[in-house]
Amino acid sequence: LHYPLRRQRQMCIRDSTDHKSDEAAELIDSFEDSYRGEFSTEAEFAEDLMTDIMQIPKELASYIDYGKFWNDLQMGGDYWSVKSPDGEFFIFSSY
Repeated sequence: LHYPLRRQRQMCIRDSTDHKSDEAAELIDSFEDSYRGEFSTEAEFAEDLMTDIMQIPKELASYIDYGKFWNDLQMGGDYWSVKSPDGEFFIFSSY
């Protein structure tokens, strides 16, 4: 089939736009899957994560350094953060 040049351009633009729309949708899905929330500190997220995983006895809670736990999570490549303009932290998982 031979299409006029104008029609060929329209088809290319549509195909390109569809591809970009699919790519954008995949990026949005990936973002939503990895986003864990907004926290005032990274240590706050680490505490939230740990208390979701296990019940920590009150007697032991004061001995846990959530800042160091966050460092381990980040150094292990499991989580990362972005500081927002208002000083909060957006937390993301790498999986």
